[in-house]
Amino acid sequence: MGAYIDRNTTEEKIAFCKEFGTKVENWEGIFDDPAKWYKENVSIKTFPVIDLNNGGFHAFGVGYCEREFTMFMDPSDPRIEGVYLVDRKALEKEPGVKSYLRS
Repeated sequence: MGAYIDRNTTEEKIAFCKEFGTKVENWEGIFDDPAKWYKENVSIKTFPVIDLNNGGFHAFGVGYCEREFTMFMDPSDPRIEGVYLVDRKALEKEPGVKSYLRS
């Protein structure tokens, strides 16, 4: 897994996701079929960002393709605390993310 929001604090990462996207309500339902959810909800204009609580910090991984998103949404992973749909143009400005986003 390679594309992450690179900010200093968890609060800054959450603020970025809220400013340029929306938190997915009832995101736990995605576990039923992450690939189907991705196909139905992700467009060329938005990508999912997954909040992973690693204890001392939160990582915010970008689900830049269906396979990557499905790997992030492993129901046995207790670190997942939320999913955001974030604007592609904002994500492209994040260091190291643009090269992962398909055109």
